Amino acid sequence: QISRDTSWALQADGTYAQCMESTPGFDNTAEGYTLWLNMVNPAKLDIVINEVMTANFSTVTNAAGYLCDWVELKNVGSSPADLSGCYLSDDPDDRSLFRIENLILQPGDTALILCSGAEAAPGEASFSMKKSGCTLMLTGPAGNILTQLEVPALEDDRSWALNPDGTYAATRGYYLHELVEK
Repeated sequence: QISRDTSWALQADGTYAQCMESTPGFDNTAEGYTLWLNMVNPAKLDIVINEVMTANFSTVTNAAGYLCDWVELKNVGSSPADLSGCYLSDDPDDRSLFRIENLILQPGDTALILCSGAEAAPGEASFSMKKSGCTLMLTGPAGNILTQLEVPALEDDRSWALNPDGTYAATRGYYLHELVEK
């Protein structure tokens, strides 16, 4: 049986083996993997999941005026990042829960994705995250993972935020403080 996110590939010696690096349409080599990655992520998007809140009780409201979970994406690259057609999901079995439409982030820019659940308005994600923790994924149009983040269990109104040193830590509604300062 082959594991999730692996492929069964023909090797140079004529045998088949399980591979962590899929190469559909390319040679089953490190070079083939690089070529495939360039095809599914041609812009080499430098996007991070910058901040996540899974139990929002006081920070941001959705279009209907209700408090909802949220995810902040950030372009940490030096070029604009076109996320149109990419997907955001907290379900490893369904990486296409929310399709991002018409979103281009300039270098240093952030975008707030509201996760409103089943009653989501257009532009809002129709899933909400588990307060007990989840794996959040941003995938490309072909389903390849561009970035993912393990979000631990969080207390109410705590976010899981990226620190300048590249680590994540729980904060008290950081995004709200950013809005107040702007």
